[in-house]
Amino acid sequence: MKTVNISDTFSNFNRRLENINQHTSDEQKKRLHYRSLRNFIFHYTSFRKGRLKATELLEEYLTLLEAQDYSLTVEQSKAVYDLYIGPIAQNYYSRYLNFSSAFALFFEILLFGIPFYFSWQLFHSKTLNIFILTFYIIYWANYIGKYYRKKIYGYRY
Repeated sequence: MKTVNISDTFSNFNRRLENINQHTSDEQKKRLHYRSLRNFIFHYTSFRKGRLKATELLEEYLTLLEAQDYSLTVEQSKAVYDLYIGPIAQNYYSRYLNFSSAFALFFEILLFGIPFYFSWQLFHSKTLNIFILTFYIIYWANYIGKYYRKKIYGYRY
């Protein structure tokens, strides 16, 4: 079984991330999914399971970015999201490190709004609305905490 030297790999990833930061504009960073990549590398040492495959995907992704001279078109950005960022996030970081998707915010707003609207319109129940609102506040506090702990990954460009 292949092992990964965590500190060497982490240092390598940080060095490569710094190269991206120095050699790209803000617009290019969006296409490279820089913020998600930064969060992945920030939490890389936290893995207990799944590190080997996540390392392989991160390594492949960084190698691809270097081969493309840190420049991707919108179409390429979507493709690399599907090949690398999405699988890394969903299969490893969400599963083992409790990451959340920034894109899910739109659906979560609906998940709050629909029950709140119907409970108000159908039942006129203050108790039910307070329960829903409390649940929503707790959920958002958790999400804001994830944001500050850098446990969020982005969306397709």
